[in-house]
Amino acid sequence: MTLSFSKKWKDGTPTYFVDKIWEGIIDHKKVTPRHTTVKSKIHTIREDKKKRWKVGNKIHFVINNRTPKRFQFAPVLLVKSIQEIEIKWHNTILSIAPIVWINGKVFFDGTNFGEYRNEKGMLILAQNDGFLDVQSFFNWFNEDFAGKIIHWTDQKY
Repeated sequence: MTLSFSKKWKDGTPTYFVDKIWEGIIDHKKVTPRHTTVKSKIHTIREDKKKRWKVGNKIHFVINNRTPKRFQFAPVLLVKSIQEIEIKWHNTILSIAPIVWINGKVFFDGTNFGEYRNEKGMLILAQNDGFLDVQSFFNWFNEDFAGKIIHWTDQKY
């Protein structure tokens, strides 16, 4: 199945997804260690209303999908695992804050500073999905969302 990636964020800045995905493929294959400022992108988060994404599906990584400039920029890989993800925004006393569930369990709770704050885990999730930091992740996912984390490595949360 085709996974299409944009080359620019909503604000017009480059995503570097092609480089980040290649970095993740190279790092995951454990070939010669690379020293780079590009963080790896080792999964993607997508809506899946038709429940099409399943373990074992082939992934075709492309940019410019459905255009004459369509380009598959990486080898075909298999979906290794799928995790359900849900993001809900809640009003707090001072602001609106997100809560993130993965496979039905609270992963990150931005409404408190207790057990489920999990800032380190949230940073890892955000960076593994190609974002610079948690703030960038929530700037993108800035409203309620339900979907899947599509993994092409062994990473799980």
